[in-house]
Amino acid sequence: MTSYGKAKGRRIGIFVPWSYVEYSPCVLNLATLLAQNGYHVDIFQLMKTKRFLAPTLSNDHVQFHYLEPARPLANGLERLFVQIPILPFLRDAFHSVRQLPDTVYSAFIGVDQKGILVASVAGLLRGVPVIFHDTELVITRLAKTSRHRSCLTWLLHAIQRFRHRVDLAVLRYAIRRAPIAISLDEERADWLIRLAHIPCSKVVIIPNSPLGHASGEKSGFLRNLLDIPVEKKIILHAGAIAQWSRCLPIARAALQWPDDWVLVLHGFVTDEGLEVLRELQEIAASPQVVLSLDPVPYGQLDQVYRSCNIGLALYEDRGPNWTHVAGASGKLINYLKCGLPVVTTDLPSLRRVVRNYQCGLTVKQESEVAGAISQILADYEVYSANALRCYDELYDLERYFPELLSKLERILQ
Repeated sequence: MTSYGKAKGRRIGIFVPWSYVEYSPCVLNLATLLAQNGYHVDIFQLMKTKRFLAPTLSNDHVQFHYLEPARPLANGLERLFVQIPILPFLRDAFHSVRQLPDTVYSAFIGVDQKGILVASVAGLLRGVPVIFHDTELVITRLAKTSRHRSCLTWLLHAIQRFRHRVDLAVLRYAIRRAPIAISLDEERADWLIRLAHIPCSKVVIIPNSPLGHASGEKSGFLRNLLDIPVEKKIILHAGAIAQWSRCLPIARAALQWPDDWVLVLHGFVTDEGLEVLRELQEIAASPQVVLSLDPVPYGQLDQVYRSCNIGLALYEDRGPNWTHVAGASGKLINYLKCGLPVVTTDLPSLRRVVRNYQCGLTVKQESEVAGAISQILADYEVYSANALRCYDELYDLERYFPELLSKLERILQ
């Protein structure tokens, strides 16, 4: 492991393209572990919204910055400009880089496509190496349009395909130039290797995991916060309130659950979630469903999970990012860390984890969740022990981090 003395005083900038940094353990914990090993870390947030909590970390060596976006072109020209390959990315990247502190950086880390492009421009201008952090799989092919289409539709789709290919070529080039590429698990690493044609020796696995080791210790956090009687079993659906996380179907199904179960939907509302929020609020009038939308600071998340009995990780299948979702599912990993057996959608990556470790059950539709919960509760201690073992063997973050520190030390020598 890199010693504190070698890293002391070195500064790393991380470019994050999302507004919900507070709910991104892969970024927050990467920054925390780098800081614990002597680095100073600046996290540059490229998007911001008032709906999400401002990111917080109890570490003086990690600072957060918001980079203002470039102003759109006037008179409707922006709609045309964004159709041009790579130019919108470059404009935004140069605008972001101009806002960076006048500080010496040892390396930049770019998260996903927009992050790596901004980091690459910053790296070229500052003369420092750039690391790629992959959390969202890059879609290499756009969906085909219908055969029955007008000439205009065909032309627009052809322009879209051309722009996508150019952007993809630039992204591949940026990834190949990076001396290190970080991925969330082996499946996603394989996808990244094939995408960019890079050697596997360049890729480091850093799971989307919380800090700390697995523990089955229990908490009364949600029971006290939401006034849930102790005799009720809490079934937790954590994270994003969105259509893709199947909030509405599971809430409807929960209305038929036994009286001593309660579904708690605890998380933050995405743009997509606004479309289902009103109906969720109506369903939450039932004692079977509780909607908890007051976000808690990142440091209290363990207390939320430990106050529940079973965790739900349900997803729509929208392509590769869902087929390979296990390593990216922060809620799944948090459930396992806290010893919660899980009920997950029967997607390939989730199925492999759950069945290999016998830490829960998979379902094909929400009507099957009640049966899965009953089966888990009948042998709860075994499922819970298996959940802890799964976390220890697959997702304990501190097992993976020394490899990144070692590679980082070599490129900074």
